[in-house]
Amino acid sequence: MKTKINVTLLILFFVMSAFIAKSQVLVPFGSTWKYLDDGTDQNTLWKDVAFDDAAWNSGTGEFGYAIGTVSTTINFGVDPNNKFTTTYFRKNFTIADINSLEYIKLTIKRDDGAVIYVNGAEVLRSNMPAGTITYTTFSSSNNQATEVRLIPKSAFVQG
Repeated sequence: MKTKINVTLLILFFVMSAFIAKSQVLVPFGSTWKYLDDGTDQNTLWKDVAFDDAAWNSGTGEFGYAIGTVSTTINFGVDPNNKFTTTYFRKNFTIADINSLEYIKLTIKRDDGAVIYVNGAEVLRSNMPAGTITYTTFSSSNNQATEVRLIPKSAFVQG
């Protein structure tokens, strides 16, 4: 079974590394992701492993609004002063031997906030308020940051 990682809100770059005896990159910088940037409410079904994202766009990181080193330009809507609040991202990857891992190291460069889900469950919240997150939830503040967090291997599945 493949592990599915789902991300909501604007994420410019995303790298995951599994640590065993030496680092193994599961999702390298510049990987291809599925994303939805049309301003619609995907409710919570999009986080489900079995969700069909075939109609979503595909693009390579770094994602953003065509500023700096962006590889894939994200649609922000028709009004640059009233941009879509949420862009959804999804990525499948395979873990060959979950038992050989101690943890998964997640490096994220985000603007302004992000919520990370693995196999449908939230595993990380960065610069987002407490409580229920919807497609209209704004980040806690407007800033860009690169963060490194450790995700327990129990969030992932073999395969």
